[in-house]
Amino acid sequence: MTGNLSQQLIADALNAIQASAQSGSLAVRRENVTKTLRFEQGFLVDAQSSDPSEAFGEMLLRMGRLSLDQLEAASKSGTSAEALSRTLVAMNLAEVDQLAEFRVFHVQEIAYSLFNWVSGSFEFRSGNDPAGKSNLKLALPGLMFEAVRRITNPEIIHRGLKGTDKVIRLASQLESKAGAVSLTSEEAFVLSRIESSARISEILQISPLGLETTQKTLYGFLATGIAEFVQEGPGKRET
Repeated sequence: MTGNLSQQLIADALNAIQASAQSGSLAVRRENVTKTLRFEQGFLVDAQSSDPSEAFGEMLLRMGRLSLDQLEAASKSGTSAEALSRTLVAMNLAEVDQLAEFRVFHVQEIAYSLFNWVSGSFEFRSGNDPAGKSNLKLALPGLMFEAVRRITNPEIIHRGLKGTDKVIRLASQLESKAGAVSLTSEEAFVLSRIESSARISEILQISPLGLETTQKTLYGFLATGIAEFVQEGPGKRET
């Protein structure tokens, strides 16, 4: 699977991976930066970035969990997340459970950042990586919905909604997808307004969240497969 982010949003690629429970690596490239997400049976298990500012050690430094001297000392044994974690435990600078939480946060942040990309290319290569076993197992619906909440580029939302005249409905796999997403009461209200089907413009008019947040919420439902577009016939709305 290959694609271009100027024509296809990253959520589309992630949905395809999840729908068929694929294992493999998704490499997303823009200019001189490559971010790689690794999956096992449709779950996100690892994420890496070639951007030095997104390295695991740099994240710990920004969080105030390490000093620069401590990071430099620990990095002598390797700068990958796995190598650095082992060294930090050996140096008594972090607990195993702490590092597991930081690792989840690191993987999530790299994945979230891709949802703001409007250009670049991606390529998915299937297959397990026996040398890269991971203890992480992040379900995509919840991660994707949170990523949509964090989108700062309105172009992404507008492209995802395909216009306010579109009709959407609840997807057949609503329960399994929605159960993996923690919705606020306001987001749940917007979901309840879709019912069997509804036009996006109608939902925007009655939502208590405001235009921008409601658009994000609706795109979150579409991106995660909680809702789907309805193909309308001439002069007729399908239900």
